[in-house]
Amino acid sequence: MPQALLPFLVNITIAAMLVASFLTIGQLNPSARRARWIAVCYGLGALNPLGELAILFGGDLKWMGMIAAGGFLSGITLYSPVMSQFYGKTPWWRGALAIVLIGLIYSWITIGMPGKSLWIDLGFQVPFALGSALCSITTWRHAPPSPVNRFLSGIFALTALHFLLKPYAALFLGGAVSETQYAHTLYAVVSQSSTGFLMVAAGLLSLITVLQTVVQTNALQARTDLLTNLPNRRALFERFAVLTGHRHGSAPMGVAVIDIDHFKRINDSFGHAQGDEVLKTIGLVPRPE
Repeated sequence: MPQALLPFLVNITIAAMLVASFLTIGQLNPSARRARWIAVCYGLGALNPLGELAILFGGDLKWMGMIAAGGFLSGITLYSPVMSQFYGKTPWWRGALAIVLIGLIYSWITIGMPGKSLWIDLGFQVPFALGSALCSITTWRHAPPSPVNRFLSGIFALTALHFLLKPYAALFLGGAVSETQYAHTLYAVVSQSSTGFLMVAAGLLSLITVLQTVVQTNALQARTDLLTNLPNRRALFERFAVLTGHRHGSAPMGVAVIDIDHFKRINDSFGHAQGDEVLKTIGLVPRPE
């Protein structure tokens, strides 16, 4: 049995679980529909072990090698603009697509090439390192600052370094081998296991930060009036509970009630749609801190 068969199967299983998790979040939460694109990224990443298995069982070396390399490169690189969109930031599509295109061209040229050197293998890994570095920068700049997102950015930076060290690990563990022999080597076990570990760490941290965003968004929406974007009845009572809980002795507290004069006339004369516009305009009036 090939040494790397178990790591291939484990990575496929974990990728499938992450795909299912992000699809479920996107399906059940209207505010997190873009999480489904994160699922697509992990689905593309799963093409790497699937392609390697296809080669192992006699699939076409060139095309299965391109699916393995191109799928994983696309998944990890496109994660950057996908996460930018999730957080409402401008995605760096051009940079991400340029990295993927360069990687695909290089893979097509080098897959199946006999007598590969250290430098050829290093060149193969550079696009993967650039894609990981782009994810690290995106997470640092576009995700809300939090310990989880800072750690996630660090995981992607470590992943970029890990790709650059892979050719040296291959040399240390026996040198470059052909793609058809890859699954039978100790290097394949180390490579698949280390990459799988880092991708699992990134996936779990991404899952945590997406769930945090969903919970915070749902909590905000539950306490906000959809028409005026002002705090609603629930938020009002929660605020009252906080204020009364912090009172000391007989400290005075006042409540101001503001009414819109003749608002019913506006609805009766101009229609409820125009009345809604009046409410929206009043909601935009600056409130004293």
